[in-house]
Amino acid sequence: MVYSGANRSVQHKIDNASIVSIRRSTRDHRRVAPHNVFVDLAAIARSTKLAAAGSIGWTFGDAAPRGGAANSIKVRVGHDTFGFAYSSGRYTVRWNGARYADGDSHAITKTDNVVIMKVRNHPDGNRDVLGAPSVQSDTVGNGKVTIYRDGKKIVGRWKRAKVSGPLRFTDKSGDPIALKPGQTWVALAG
Repeated sequence: MVYSGANRSVQHKIDNASIVSIRRSTRDHRRVAPHNVFVDLAAIARSTKLAAAGSIGWTFGDAAPRGGAANSIKVRVGHDTFGFAYSSGRYTVRWNGARYADGDSHAITKTDNVVIMKVRNHPDGNRDVLGAPSVQSDTVGNGKVTIYRDGKKIVGRWKRAKVSGPLRFTDKSGDPIALKPGQTWVALAG
C-alpha cells in the first residue's frame, strides 16, 4: 500500500498490518492539498522488493452482460454524491454535481465500470486534521453489489473471506460478474 501521511493511531495500524507499506509525500505544489500527492508506481515496483502480484478475485470479459438499462447512476458516499452518465461506451463521472476532471489535462474523467458495494461504515476511533471522524468500511464478509457496465445494471453479491483474500462479485445465480476490461470506479456505500 502506497500512502501519504497518517496520525499516530493510523500509523500504528499500518505498521502492524500484514501489508507492505510504502510512505510517499511527493507533492505538486501547483495543486491544492491534499489532492497534490503523487507516486510513480513503476519506480516503486523497480525499487522495492515486492511479491508478485496476485489475483484480487475480479473477473473481466468483453461480452456485454444481461441486465436492465442503466444510463444514469447516483450514489452517496459520506457527504459526497457521485453521478455517472453512460454515453459512447463509458460512464462520465460527476462529483457533487460538477464534472470530475483531471487536474493537469482537464480531461473529463470516464470509467468503464461502476461498482457500488453495500458495506458497513462505522467510525474507526480516529479523526482527520480538521477533527472529523474517520470511517472504516468493512469489506470482509458479504453484501449487496450493483455493477454497471455497457449501460447495463447487474445486481449481485460481493464476498470476501479475509482481509488478504480475493474480493468476488457474483450474480443472482452465483456466477461471476465480469467487469469490462478498462477502468473501474468502486464506491463503498454504507
